[in-house]
Amino acid sequence: MTIRVLYCGVDTLEASFAGTLSEGMAEKLDAAKSAAQASDSPVPFVLAGQTLYVHGSGSGKRAWMITDDRMLLFVSRSTKGIPPVTLKLRASALATYGHEALYAEACKVVAGLGEIVPNTLSRIDLAIDLQGFEFTDDDTKRLVCAAEYTAIHKEGQGTTYQIGKGDAVMRIYRKDAELKAKGKLSYARVWENGPDYNPSAPVWRIEVQLRGAILAELNARSVPVAFTKLGALFAFGMEWCQLRVPSADYTKKRWPVDPKWALISAAWGASAPEPRIRKASKMEREDRVVSRTIGACASLGAYSGQSDLLSVLMYALPVMEKYLKDHGMEFSDLVADKVARIASEEGLGF
Repeated sequence: MTIRVLYCGVDTLEASFAGTLSEGMAEKLDAAKSAAQASDSPVPFVLAGQTLYVHGSGSGKRAWMITDDRMLLFVSRSTKGIPPVTLKLRASALATYGHEALYAEACKVVAGLGEIVPNTLSRIDLAIDLQGFEFTDDDTKRLVCAAEYTAIHKEGQGTTYQIGKGDAVMRIYRKDAELKAKGKLSYARVWENGPDYNPSAPVWRIEVQLRGAILAELNARSVPVAFTKLGALFAFGMEWCQLRVPSADYTKKRWPVDPKWALISAAWGASAPEPRIRKASKMEREDRVVSRTIGACASLGAYSGQSDLLSVLMYALPVMEKYLKDHGMEFSDLVADKVARIASEEGLGF
């Protein structure tokens, strides 16, 4: 049976913003929250010329929750320990507007709260909807994954297979069954845009969820950077967890990759999996970085036959530039990730 791709895109995006609320904004939000509590329903609140709604409750340390049919904003009264604003984009809006356009609109809305700018991407889910692909309980035995956790959740006609439960998670499930159970059949309009959709056939979804440390290792802690490498991020997830074809080999990891899996992995476009950049659990102090850099330069000096520091650095520059090019990396992206990491450890992270 031919595998048909009906849709692929960003299904969930959560990000944080750094900065401060404008003068008087907290009082305006408090007034709106009180009005929402009194009426027992969200009240309109205009930000950047757009009408959203303030709810009568917050979320934990975040005093205010502001929403519309596209996004959820959680706003903090203080920047101590948590970012002033965290954002979650709704899956239905992401499918309708597209991830870039919707995130750009969200940034405009957030900027209406004060001197607030994008900080870090904390979670992104990449989804692909398929027909001609089936997955069963027995197929879980053919999965080879770095994560040991596997769970099967059954509810009505729907079954969700979850692999992993940390910073990397994969979910495989019947999307059409989920929508039918939730009464959200209008979502099928997304599939109807394609010529290959068969309304009588099941639709399976594969989701790759990446968070925190994994995003940092993949050099994708910035939303704009992540948007430039969605195919590579999805391919990483499909390599992190692979469906294999059983063979006579007793070692499961040596089984060949199922051709259907390789086909689905490439559906975002020709892309190699994003390489992980292993980092220490904490951002190193500057003096420690200098110490390690000197040691690395001494090693390069030994390889190049140079003993003068400037000569070693001149030798290193083209070598490092070639390394970055060969690995499809931008040095500015690495710096941006480090900046976000420092901000996170100063209490601005999500």
